Amino acid sequence: MTFSYQVEDHVLLKDVDLPLESGSFVLLNGVENQAFGLIGGIVAGLFPIDGGEQIPHLEELVKVFKGSLNVSEGSLPVRAVYLGPDPEKHLLFSRVDEEILAQLGSDIDAAAVLSLFRLKEGFLERRISSLSGGEKMKLALAIAFFKDATCTVLHGIVPWLDENGKACLIREISRAQDDNRCVLVMEQEIDDLLPHADRHLFFDGRTLKPPEEKTLHRLGGKIVEVSRILGELVTSGHRPEPVVSFRDVEFSYEGYRDGGFRLSNLSFVLESSRVYGLIGNNGAGKSTIANLILRLEQPSGGTISLFGKPLESICRKDLMEGVCYVSQFPEQHITLSNVQQYRSRAETKGNFLSKKLLDIYFESEREYPISQLTPLQMKALSLISFVTDRTGLIIIDEPTWGIDPEGLARFFEFLTQAVQALDGVTILIITHDLALVELLSAEVMRMKNGVLVTEEKPVVRKKMGAGN
Repeated sequence: MTFSYQVEDHVLLKDVDLPLESGSFVLLNGVENQAFGLIGGIVAGLFPIDGGEQIPHLEELVKVFKGSLNVSEGSLPVRAVYLGPDPEKHLLFSRVDEEILAQLGSDIDAAAVLSLFRLKEGFLERRISSLSGGEKMKLALAIAFFKDATCTVLHGIVPWLDENGKACLIREISRAQDDNRCVLVMEQEIDDLLPHADRHLFFDGRTLKPPEEKTLHRLGGKIVEVSRILGELVTSGHRPEPVVSFRDVEFSYEGYRDGGFRLSNLSFVLESSRVYGLIGNNGAGKSTIANLILRLEQPSGGTISLFGKPLESICRKDLMEGVCYVSQFPEQHITLSNVQQYRSRAETKGNFLSKKLLDIYFESEREYPISQLTPLQMKALSLISFVTDRTGLIIIDEPTWGIDPEGLARFFEFLTQAVQALDGVTILIITHDLALVELLSAEVMRMKNGVLVTEEKPVVRKKMGAGN
């Protein structure tokens, strides 16, 4: 199948040649821009959307999805299933059994659906809101593979999965091939899938081509250089003091006795002017720690302190000015329509640091509609918009999500610029990617099943940048 896609006079995709034959598994990685995401939606028949009624204030937001599609060779799959990087967008009901019933019908063995990704039958009675991100993705994947389709399109799903989840994914892809279905996986983390793919293609930002060797590896040297500069800025001239303190913290989601998540007697301290990497598989409890710091969740026991004060005593304004949080899905926290509105808000609130950084990375005369931002620009906007001159803690949740290697290096350049303007700051990187933490020379904290575990090798407490 060969197709092109353009919006007004702007060509986003040019002669994209996807060999989606029956029973094939095609792996696609490369530049993760707006056009990259459109490929999966086009193959799945989601885009372009119909014109419909013209709503002026929404037209700019949706016009990229209302472009002109030209299929010059072959045809789109007859019945396609699409699953994107945010499982919550694909799960609409309150309970697991309700979700399976709604999507697959009443004559389906719901327990058999769960078994595709080794979820226990007890999950059927669980509230979806009580599931971890990894469990939500496994549920969404199980439903997707159970559906009757000629093609399954998966975009950005691998980072959600632990080793068992990845093994289940590879098995279900193989089963789909045996059933004569084609599978298209669009991913940046390709190492586990690459040996099983029939074809591997690289997206250069506009079209597909065979991958070059350099595209298969991170831009490690560039990130190491950024980490050296960042480390010197963070650690220079500051005496370490406690920024975050967890003491015997307890927390659990509904249904933890049936395989759900629980934090148990969690204790640790994050010191000022340090960089930490909190690593672990999805479902280990990493993002829950961020939610507790941000007071999005409440502990059932123990104490949490922030900047030397009990967390519950800090008002919402001081919390938001002191902690800058960059979500793995920043679009969930971006509420305005364009970058110009964020620039105006920064001016109104007197956030001169945010205004300065916005002027550096986004041209002041352009509006930049949020719908047209790349994943990299979304993360940069989230960081720049929520940092203030009072920020003492920056939390970045899964920075690799939705960003290609070069974009990742660029993001850390954004982070360096922000840190350079601050008088000492602690950085917490939440990630499943140990290689990234090692490149950043961050102090490693490993989570497993809701507890901090000791490294097999002793971890030397060191300031970022030392030895680089």
